[in-house]
Amino acid sequence: MDVEGYELRALRGVNLTRFPFQYLTFEFFPLMVKASGDDPVDILTLVRDAGYKCDYEKKINGITNKEELLEAFISKIKSHVNIFLSFGMIGNVIYAYLLVISKR
Repeated sequence: MDVEGYELRALRGVNLTRFPFQYLTFEFFPLMVKASGDDPVDILTLVRDAGYKCDYEKKINGITNKEELLEAFISKIKSHVNIFLSFGMIGNVIYAYLLVISKR
């Protein structure tokens, strides 16, 4: 998905909980998201609430509040990150995984 800072609006246009994508990838530019009038935290919250697990939770120690974790993760991004999401099933268990594949 390449929507130049409008990721939140694009993702709100689909029901990720009911109809999750097998794969979803996007460039995450917090400054562009803010310029479009949205909050970058809201994008990651939307993805997390749809069932995708985010690996940033393991990387930031000492913070327990989920929104503060997101803000701390975003504050470490200098320009942007590429995010790859995978959603699938193992047996009867749905799993999801978010992987930051590069930082710039």
